[in-house]
Amino acid sequence: MKVVDGLDQATETYLFGDFALASEYCQKILDKDPYNAGTWHLLGLIAHQLGKNEFAETLIKNAILLKNNDADFYNNLGRVYFSNGNFQAAEINYLNAIKINSHHTKSLSNLAGLFRTIGDLDKAIEYGRLASESDPSDHEARVNLGNVLKDQKQIKSAIKEYRLAINLKPDFALAHWNLSLALLSVGQFEEGFKEMTWRWKWVDFPSIERKFEKPKLDISKNLNTITKSIKLYIYPEQGLGDTIQFLRFGKILKGKNIFSIFECPTELLPLVESSCLFDKVVCQGDDLPDFDFHVPLMDLPYHFGVNIKNLPQKVPYIRLPSYIKDKWSEKLKIYKRFKVGLNWQGNILNPLERLRSLNIENLNSLSKVKNVNWFNLQKTSNRDNFTEISKLFLFNQKGPEPLSELAGLINVLDLIITNDTAIAHLAGALGKPVWVLLHYSADWRWQLEGSQSSWYPTAKLFRQKVRGQWKEVIGEVVNELSKNL
Repeated sequence: MKVVDGLDQATETYLFGDFALASEYCQKILDKDPYNAGTWHLLGLIAHQLGKNEFAETLIKNAILLKNNDADFYNNLGRVYFSNGNFQAAEINYLNAIKINSHHTKSLSNLAGLFRTIGDLDKAIEYGRLASESDPSDHEARVNLGNVLKDQKQIKSAIKEYRLAINLKPDFALAHWNLSLALLSVGQFEEGFKEMTWRWKWVDFPSIERKFEKPKLDISKNLNTITKSIKLYIYPEQGLGDTIQFLRFGKILKGKNIFSIFECPTELLPLVESSCLFDKVVCQGDDLPDFDFHVPLMDLPYHFGVNIKNLPQKVPYIRLPSYIKDKWSEKLKIYKRFKVGLNWQGNILNPLERLRSLNIENLNSLSKVKNVNWFNLQKTSNRDNFTEISKLFLFNQKGPEPLSELAGLINVLDLIITNDTAIAHLAGALGKPVWVLLHYSADWRWQLEGSQSSWYPTAKLFRQKVRGQWKEVIGEVVNELSKNL
């Protein structure tokens, strides 16, 4: 009995997040009972949480040797393999768990996530539904199923699953976050941005919530109804593309009882300063100015009650410093043919980039379009197929590294063709014609369908009709480009 009580105590400590103390409890149990399978399994979970996956694999395998009929053991071994990218081994172990317990919800749900990751969405939906049916009260299984349905563009069904998850667990931040993305993708901006405010309560959200001595703007505060003058400190939280997209909301602050202070990423500083979007601009890392409240940039549309009808769409809202604008106008005077900037890949560390980026085979037919001066807009050379693609297009100019200079180049081009990267947002914010090449399940900001963008009037959207297939997309681009020459 004491050993079981000890394992309960160790498990409770583990769930509380004190891995060191939980490990000590486990060791005490094993000193008395070295064949306690549950304890070896728990040690494996601790190692997995600490990022020691090879050690976790060994420990959980040891637990299975001692007790080979526990579905949880196989499921968690599958999770370890999945973390290491060994999807085949992960699938085998999830299936082993299901052989032991055909209604093992976690394994069914994990299989749905695995097949979603490798792009087999039919199987992902199959296992996602089985997981939800095996335990309709499992809120995580509901979210997993919702994610797969969203990938298949079954947004209404996805939204239903997210709402069911929230009904089961009202403070489930991940469900709120995913619901926000689904709602935004169908233009339900007011509720979507409200749900997005939950992101800070999701422990795996990639950005860290900022803490200041002064209070955060109250979640219920509508900035349209401010009567008393306030100083508002606004700061970015995610990537440069998100920041560029949401800078437009700085203009709405003008004329209200708000003195706006924006903490600007260094890369954007020359552009933001010359655009006069905020009353004061400070650089990231500078001493904090005096302010009354702070707010993340991406919460501004919620605080303004933005919807699909009042979304600020006027472009350009980013303006170049005159010295950059004049320099690039002079520099490109020698090019007489139609000038097109090309970007085919974004941040290679982003897990979604494998879906978004194009390769040399995709771009071959585009390179054959005649009477075009091509310009490379990739910000660095650390990209797949960079050298080969450069030879294919015979680029006249490589985009300069500073973002403000790259904006100068974009500003004098006739057209920008890009996949879903910060380049699309920069070109759109500058009011330049930009063609955005989108993968099948595009990001929420490009919405589900249509060739026009709610955010950028000068953008034209080219969408994959079949998952992973760029050939038809590029064919449409080639035809459209030929008409413009």
